Amino acid sequence: MPIEHLPAPVRPGLRSFRDLWWRSFGPIMAFMSVTALAFGLSYFGIFGTYKARIHPIENLTAIEFWATLWVIAGVAAGVLALWPKGTTRGYRAASSVVIFLYFTMCSIWAVSYWLGFIHGTLDRGIAMAVLFTVLPFLILHDAYETSRENKGVDKEKLHDVARRIAE
Repeated sequence: MPIEHLPAPVRPGLRSFRDLWWRSFGPIMAFMSVTALAFGLSYFGIFGTYKARIHPIENLTAIEFWATLWVIAGVAAGVLALWPKGTTRGYRAASSVVIFLYFTMCSIWAVSYWLGFIHGTLDRGIAMAVLFTVLPFLILHDAYETSRENKGVDKEKLHDVARRIAE
């Protein structure tokens, strides 16, 4: 529903939210943070003991190694999700590193699930293989579209909005 159809008192705040966060990398980073932290914390056993070791990659090294990588990606993405409108070079560089780490971890997991499915050790591994194959490409697509969309954003207008919010 367009913001113009909402009550007048909420419109300025919603416009600010839309322009300063929703149209930034914030939602992508929030999604990556939640999913990466869920993976990482589950491997640390936060949600119960993890003994499954159901796909081949998990057996290459200690499970805490994989858990740590997922948690690092999740925490970094969470920090970037809360970062105000990321237009600085530092933000772009940091978000690129986090997206690369997340993409790499998902790709490793995808290969592992595909191998498990192909070798017949994971009957339903195809579902997770497809998920981990498609997920990073959706994020890359969204990041690309977000960065393309923000190229036309009037930065002076954004600074004016930010000043009004701060007042």
